[in-house]
Amino acid sequence: MDISTFIARRYNREKRIIDASKKKRRIADTWLQDDNVGSWRHERMIQGVDPIIASYPKAKWLTVGDGRFGKEAHYIWKKGGNVVASNISDQLLKEAKRINFIPAYSVKNAEKLLLKDQSFDFVLCQESLHHFPRPFLGLYEMIRVARKGVVITEPNDIFHDHTLLQELFWNIKMAVKKILGIKEVPPFETVGNYLYRVSLPEVEKLSIALDLPLIAHKGINDKYYEGVEFAPLRHSTLFIKVRLWIWLLDALCALGFLKPNDISIIIWKTMPTKQCLKGLQSVGFQIIRLAKNPYV
Repeated sequence: MDISTFIARRYNREKRIIDASKKKRRIADTWLQDDNVGSWRHERMIQGVDPIIASYPKAKWLTVGDGRFGKEAHYIWKKGGNVVASNISDQLLKEAKRINFIPAYSVKNAEKLLLKDQSFDFVLCQESLHHFPRPFLGLYEMIRVARKGVVITEPNDIFHDHTLLQELFWNIKMAVKKILGIKEVPPFETVGNYLYRVSLPEVEKLSIALDLPLIAHKGINDKYYEGVEFAPLRHSTLFIKVRLWIWLLDALCALGFLKPNDISIIIWKTMPTKQCLKGLQSVGFQIIRLAKNPYV
């Protein structure tokens, strides 16, 4: 099977699964609410954009792969940002616009955005890049379309570049799983997508190759339990379980046993303001100033 046919079949299979699943629709309805554990988890992941919104109040944003009623765009909008939500399907975005959950939307394939270079100041992609059939093609498109920067928050590549301590912890974990008969879940979705994990060194090399000035990154731990979408924030056992698990992961990362299971990376195409850099560092981002190409 050629690559184009393979990709097309995966997109079509995903659409059929979404359209046929009543359970998915029931979960989708919770994305419009802000008072459940699922929305709390989502907000934790996106809060890193707050210093950017504060530093660039007139910036124009595009969200990519924002299929959950444009929830990322909704967050930026309620913070005062000018934003357009986009996804490969308008199934939920159309409804979100109708009920005034988002200000605007557009149907876009992340691998071919069909927009002019530097059409938006910032492009945001949260927990979608790892679902793309060709993630780097989508990332290059987002960088092309952005004027100032691209923000991605995705699963972290925890399987490579281990320290000795992390390698030891990982081997012990795998041994315990084997004893308990717990099988490793293969990194594929039922629609056929490979679950791609973002590697900071890969993004750093990509950015240097494009002669970009700076990237910022922050590790984030998260935990999903089935049913969090329906669990209230107050007096919820699931909320306590999620927070305790995140606390444990944070502690293991602080001790050097683990890497965070998610990572937020900001790829800057222009140098950010001092105010923005200070704001990013205040919420936990680390700054990497990239080597300048002396031949261009």
